[in-house]
Amino acid sequence: MHNSVIRIFGFSFFVLVLQPLVSAHELRPGYLQLISTTESEYQVTWKQPTRNSRTLSLFPAFPSDCRLTSDKTSVLSSNFITDKFTIECSSTLVNREIGIVGLAKTLTDVYLRVEFSSHIYSTLLRPESPFTVIEGHAELPTLSYLWVGVEHLMLGFDHLLFLVCLMYLVPRLINLIKAVTAFTVAHSITLILGVLGWLPVASVPIETVIALSIFYLAFVATYSDPERISIHQSWWVIFAFGLIHGAGFATALSESGLPQDDLIPALLLFNLGIEIAQIAFIAIIFTAVYCSKNWLRPIPIWCKQLPLSATAGIAVFWLCDRTIQLFGPLF
Repeated sequence: MHNSVIRIFGFSFFVLVLQPLVSAHELRPGYLQLISTTESEYQVTWKQPTRNSRTLSLFPAFPSDCRLTSDKTSVLSSNFITDKFTIECSSTLVNREIGIVGLAKTLTDVYLRVEFSSHIYSTLLRPESPFTVIEGHAELPTLSYLWVGVEHLMLGFDHLLFLVCLMYLVPRLINLIKAVTAFTVAHSITLILGVLGWLPVASVPIETVIALSIFYLAFVATYSDPERISIHQSWWVIFAFGLIHGAGFATALSESGLPQDDLIPALLLFNLGIEIAQIAFIAIIFTAVYCSKNWLRPIPIWCKQLPLSATAGIAVFWLCDRTIQLFGPLF
């Protein structure tokens, strides 16, 4: 009876109180592309992420002498809004500053790409550095994608909660290594296929299934005996969920409009960043558990159960929210 009360409390508390905190961030990167048609005229494509069809109030900022010379066309998809227009400036944009107004108030990055007739300039705009001076030579920040991968996992609460459930379900280190290996191989496959365009990725259906996978693992981990769970019997389930999560990772890159010549290095570094963050997160949790067992008093049973109940509550909220997004337009 006491255990049931703890589970209900954790489930309800996170659904009703903390769900705004875990759903208030947007991690998909934006994409700003400028293509020079003359020395002073540029075709602009601005793609910014949305949340429930609402924009994040991000606006490209150009030098004051630049003016709009065409009507702006906008296309809204499930997770992005894409604006296309033309600007004309009094001179070239080389050695001049452009950026994104409002980026500092978000957790979103923006890929910037400026194509001149003689070279290409590209960089990654971040909340702490939302503006840049366009230099007169190509700059392809491939190493930036490594950090984007790390950030995507560390700030992607759904993927972290999946790992937490996995650690509850497979507490022995050797079995956890096997489970994480299966998960890693699986999500690497669909990440590569999705970004290269060989596997269709639609973010809302994928995110709905991801939420379902988290709830399933939380439920199984709550009501199963970890000592009786065989990794040989459950690896295929973990592998299957890894395929789904990899498709979710792919949407972070494929929907952002990355230029094709950056695609392969960006893909490899993004995936490496995810793996680094995944290993670091598991190491941190294991270290915390080890220290608590050896340096603190025995952990109360309710402390052990609360994270799983909370995870189930969060997953149910995500599942309902994403299901409404998925089927809402039909009604």
